[in-house]
Amino acid sequence: MIKAKIVGETHSSSKNVKRLEVMIKSGNYDALFIEGRENNLFEKNTKPSLSYIFFLLGWAEWLLVQKLHASKERVYEFVKERNIPIYHSIDASFPEIFKMGNIFLRRFLFPILFFISSWAIFFDSPRILGYLLILFSPLLSFCVIVLTANEKRDSYITNSIISTINSNKLSNVLVSCGSLHVSGIANNLKRAGIEVEAA
Repeated sequence: MIKAKIVGETHSSSKNVKRLEVMIKSGNYDALFIEGRENNLFEKNTKPSLSYIFFLLGWAEWLLVQKLHASKERVYEFVKERNIPIYHSIDASFPEIFKMGNIFLRRFLFPILFFISSWAIFFDSPRILGYLLILFSPLLSFCVIVLTANEKRDSYITNSIISTINSNKLSNVLVSCGSLHVSGIANNLKRAGIEVEAA
């Protein structure tokens, strides 16, 4: 029976990183899966839409807030020292995630937010709200669109994990993903006949 332990985390928390390190030390895992993707920000031979550009701006703002890369690099080094295979490109690319999101929100959320912020600035009601909305509209759009894509991303990540397990004949793996993905991925893996423990 193939076993998988799924750890939910918030990406940026140093506490979660330490928790993951303790689990790796105490467990006899064949591999570690970390929610991540290849750095393919644009599709080849396809001109990105303005909405997608703002989506990427939101991602950049999110990175500044979360400090995601710093946390992952620490885990990568920790795992390499123990000679455990690590798979960190199990999530969909950003163009794919954008397409997975709600189509109405993809097209109209940022223009609506921009209109509201411009109205607040122009009519001074209150003006500071308008400036804050302009500054954080890309981040808000990014978060909302990503949330609407969660179910499809859960399926994508699950399929990536199962494919890697089968092709490498793994039997006991540790999966680190965002807390919102734990339930969906766990249920999908169980349906595939994998024994799952969610931490």
